[in-house]
Amino acid sequence: MPRAEGWPAERLRTARAVVGCWGLGAALVASLALCVVGSLAGDVYVELPFLRNKTVVLHLIPVLSAMALGFGLVDRTPGLTLLAPVPLRLPLLRLAGTVVVALPVLGTLVGAGWTVAGASVVLGMLGLAALSAALLRLWYWVPFFGLVVGWAQARPPAAAATAGPGWLLLSLGVLAAGGAAYVLVETWRVRRVIHGDDARTRGGRDLDTMRP
Repeated sequence: MPRAEGWPAERLRTARAVVGCWGLGAALVASLALCVVGSLAGDVYVELPFLRNKTVVLHLIPVLSAMALGFGLVDRTPGLTLLAPVPLRLPLLRLAGTVVVALPVLGTLVGAGWTVAGASVVLGMLGLAALSAALLRLWYWVPFFGLVVGWAQARPPAAAATAGPGWLLLSLGVLAAGGAAYVLVETWRVRRVIHGDDARTRGGRDLDTMRP
């Protein structure tokens, strides 16, 4: 009986350790911080380099959320990742966890007057962050500086407020494509180490390619 009672507690401790290791707790804090900023200062105008016109903070939230939350997609513990019985599972769970912690941001945009389809661009940005994390690792955020400028120049606010299903399909498509690329690349990295023929490569050299 004590063993049965201890099993859920042990699983809970393991889940908390995994969430902390992946940085999902910090990502949730960042997500809630973006919600506060979007709610309290969303209508504040800011100036960005290379922009002739000012833009409001709320319109930058989708890109900023990808920059802030994408950190949880970077595998910072490759040694532990190699111990996973199913290599595909960990990147898939990291991606799912990041999407979940981004939902409050989406809700904030809907509360600010965007349609659900318009707010879903947050998920599309996460798809781009996933692709960038797979290719650039800890430097995933660098392309988003250009994306911030491009997104602001496109001036999508009015469209986001009345966006229809097309935006939703596009956002989900980008999330699916970027997420699939991320999972496949991360899984390939793990399998490359596990199934390496060269013992020296398996022992350390290839592990370096998994590190952020």
